[in-house]
Amino acid sequence: NKGLTKYRQGHWDRAIEEFEQLPANFPNSRLDAEGVYYIGLCWQQKGDPAKAADAFQKLVDHYPYSDRIKDAVKSEFDIANDFASGSKVKVFGMPVLSGQEKALELYKHIVKNAPFGTFGDQAQFNTGEVYKTQGEYGEAQKAYQAVVDDYPSSDLVSKARYQIAYCSMEAARK
Repeated sequence: NKGLTKYRQGHWDRAIEEFEQLPANFPNSRLDAEGVYYIGLCWQQKGDPAKAADAFQKLVDHYPYSDRIKDAVKSEFDIANDFASGSKVKVFGMPVLSGQEKALELYKHIVKNAPFGTFGDQAQFNTGEVYKTQGEYGEAQKAYQAVVDDYPSSDLVSKARYQIAYCSMEAARK
């Protein structure tokens, strides 16, 4: 309740502190997962999507039966999309590092932990997109092929097949 109160008041740092105390003080509480979820929300409000994504990944990894899993995966996917489209990762509060590596990490995490959820096929396809942007055509082809192989009924299969051919052409040019 203390954490939620601070969250609702917009005191993100204080809310994070309160939520981080849950696992330490109540290790078997079902509210631990809620606390981790709200930590992610606080980091989003503070404008640090990389730390928010880390919290959402922790929720998925450590609390797979939480009611917040779908919300956490959606948040991860949205953050990954932002990083893939050019957002930078903050270091010491300054956005300086390319977010593409973080995007790849998040997409792969989604595919690994929620492969057949709402975002599995999209995350796999977007993995290929990031690799293609980086000029890693072999890795991009593998990612697109995984869309074809693992998600045969996805709407993205035809796009993935096209991208496989495109990446083959670009790799040959290299």
